[in-house]
Amino acid sequence: SRKLIQAGNSKHSWDVAICHSTPDVWHPDGAFGWGHVQPCPPRGTRFTVGRTMYETDRLPEGWVPRINKMDEVWVPSHFALEQFASSGVERSKL
Repeated sequence: SRKLIQAGNSKHSWDVAICHSTPDVWHPDGAFGWGHVQPCPPRGTRFTVGRTMYETDRLPEGWVPRINKMDEVWVPSHFALEQFASSGVERSKL
């Protein structure tokens, strides 16, 4: 995406971070203490991408705010796109 390319031109510690996991472990307060060990996205990242999926008809409610903190969210199918959007994820991020 154009936003991703523009983010690559910065001088931050991390220009782009792609977090490939379930959203419950994203961000510093991630589940199982993971956010304290290796937070994704790292602090100071200019552009954040969440790459995830969930194999049911809706997402856990607690995931939606975590997902919406990301700049972009990559999902593997049209089904997942509709599932995430209908669960409350901002469509513009998908």
